[in-house]
Amino acid sequence: MFSDRDPQSSFGFIGANSFNPDTGIEEPKNNTKRWRIYKHAVLNEYGPETFKHASDKFNSSYILLRRRTDINPEQLLDNIVDTMSNFYDKVQPQ
Repeated sequence: MFSDRDPQSSFGFIGANSFNPDTGIEEPKNNTKRWRIYKHAVLNEYGPETFKHASDKFNSSYILLRRRTDINPEQLLDNIVDTMSNFYDKVQPQ
């Protein structure tokens, strides 16, 4: 597992929305099925002792911040959110 290879690592994911090509139905980008499944998986696999868990249901994103790191946690969270934002179009509030 990557977290064992790099004791400074933090990570996150975005649960992409699904699309059914047969029906043309696209799942909304907030609170996606993938996000809900992945969220439960990481909660079971990575405990709060090692990682601080931060989730955003609106954008279906999840971040795990390593508690023991040389980087300021707030700065690290900002860097991860900025990076994720560069690769993913945020859902706009309706």
